[in-house]
Amino acid sequence: MLLRHKAGVLVLLVGFLCGVIEANGQTEDDLNVFMMQATVKIEGKNSQGQNTLGTGFILVRPLPTHEGPPGIVTGRAVLITAAHVLEEMQGDQAIIHLRTRQPQSTESWIRKRYLLPIRRNGRPLWEKNPDVDVAVMYIRLSVPIFDKVATIDLLATDEMLQKYEITPGVELKCLGYL
Repeated sequence: MLLRHKAGVLVLLVGFLCGVIEANGQTEDDLNVFMMQATVKIEGKNSQGQNTLGTGFILVRPLPTHEGPPGIVTGRAVLITAAHVLEEMQGDQAIIHLRTRQPQSTESWIRKRYLLPIRRNGRPLWEKNPDVDVAVMYIRLSVPIFDKVATIDLLATDEMLQKYEITPGVELKCLGYL
């Protein structure tokens, strides 16, 4: 058993050294990079005055008519999170934590906090799916959110789930939290 393990490690090492096996980092256009940039933390107070945290992600709903230069997506930012995250938070505002890239840097990120209106006069600004624990809402922030954007067309439809036979019990790998 130990000999087989050592042989396996040796094959991998030779493969790397000869260039047969190549380890590649993620490119800037990688979906995983887009989704990591789009993942946010949401913070608020619950009914007992304690901090409550949740996560969500922001996608962009493109405008029906293109505005701006070619290759630039323009649209409205949509926050998607678990409905219970927003329902547990009291008051009209929460704090959203974003990561933005430092200017002229591909490696350095800055964490920023912004006030996020979640209710107006006590009425929710989000829409909740009646059948599942999901809430969505349009948001506006006074800063550019992304260098590159992931759009809502990444969300699976019922037809897509049926086509690929994705049913309860099927193992999926998904980036993000919810």
